[in-house]
Amino acid sequence: MTFRKLSSTAQWRTECCVLGNGLFGAAIAFELATRGVDCCVVGASYGERQYYYASHHDQSRLVRGWHTDARWRSLVQQSLSKLRQLASWSEVPFFSEVPVLYGLDAAIAPRSSADLLPSTLSVAGLLYQDRVGGVLNPLRYIGAMNTFATRRTARIIRKAAHRVERMGGGYRITAGEHEIFASYIFDARGLYGRVAKSDDVITIGKITINIAGGEHATPFGFVDFREEAGPFVNAYGCCAYAFQGNLPMTKYGFTEREPVKLPNIEAVNAWFAGDYARYPYLIAAQRWIERFHRGSRAHVSIKPCAFTLTRNGYPIIRSEGHWLYVGGCNGMGAQSCQALAEQTVSVWQETVRGKHVTRSSSARQ
Repeated sequence: MTFRKLSSTAQWRTECCVLGNGLFGAAIAFELATRGVDCCVVGASYGERQYYYASHHDQSRLVRGWHTDARWRSLVQQSLSKLRQLASWSEVPFFSEVPVLYGLDAAIAPRSSADLLPSTLSVAGLLYQDRVGGVLNPLRYIGAMNTFATRRTARIIRKAAHRVERMGGGYRITAGEHEIFASYIFDARGLYGRVAKSDDVITIGKITINIAGGEHATPFGFVDFREEAGPFVNAYGCCAYAFQGNLPMTKYGFTEREPVKLPNIEAVNAWFAGDYARYPYLIAAQRWIERFHRGSRAHVSIKPCAFTLTRNGYPIIRSEGHWLYVGGCNGMGAQSCQALAEQTVSVWQETVRGKHVTRSSSARQ
C-alpha cells in the first residue's frame, strides 16, 4: 500500500497512522520508515486549544548508559546506538556527548563502581563517571526523526486527532481538516493515549528548576543518589547545557519518594496550566540546589512536566486488534524511545500484521 491523497480535500490513505508526535511517536514513525512502511503521524502542537501538553518541550534531557536496572541499561544502550546513527546523518545538532557523573551512596557504590569510571571533573561528591552519555535537545531530536521519516515513507500532520472511528477493517482518523484512512493505529500519545488509562499506570506531576548563571561552565550531566533523607530518592541535572549570553544554563530535577499523582486528564492540564506552582517539595528542592549550585543566579524559572509510571517500572507495549499502544516511559522516554519503537514495530510485524496477512492469504486460497 502506498501513502496517497484520495481527493482534493485533505483525505489520505496509509497503512499505519501514528497518534502523537512526541518522542515515542516520532521514533515509531522513524522505525516504520526505516522498514519501508508507509505511515502518517498525527500530532498536536504544544498547548493546542489549551489542552495538549508534553514534557519534551524543553532544551535538555539527560542520556546515560549506566542504570541500576539491567533491563533499562540494555534499552538505553540500544537506543543510544540508533541515536548516534541519526545524529551522524542529521544536520540538526540535537545531541552532545558530555560527561555524566554520579554520586553514589554506600548501598549502591560497591556493586556499581566496576561499571563506572573515575570522574574526570572536579564536582564535589560526584566521584564516578559513565562510560557513555550526554545531553540531548528533545524538540530537535523529534525534528531530526521527523525529517528522516518524511524523506522516506511518512507524512506529518501537525493536528490533534479529535476522532478515531472503526471503518471496515481499519480506522478513520479526523484531525482538523484532514481525514486519514489507516489499517493500523500506533497510539503514542503519552498522557493523552490509551496507555495512560491502563489500570497499571499512574501519571505523576513534576517540575524542573532552571537557572542561568553559576560556576559550572563546562557541560556535564549528573545523578546524585546520596540523598539519604528527605523527600527525594535522587537529584539529577544538566549543567551548562546551553548559554544565555555568557551565563551557563542548568536544569535540575528530582525523583520523589512520594510523587504527585494526577488522577485524570483534567488534573494533567491543570498541572501544566498553573497547579505545578503548588509542588509540595519545592522548598526541599531549593535547599538541595543551594548546597550544590555555586555562583550567581541571574535568572531562575520553574517549569512543569509530567510522565507515566507503571507498576512494574517498565514500558507497556500492547495490542488490541489493529490498535497498538506504547508508553509508560517512567521518565526514561528521551533516552530509550528508539529502542522501544523498534520493539513496538517488531511486535506489530510479527504478530498483529503477520496474523492479518496470514488470514488474508488463507482467504484467497
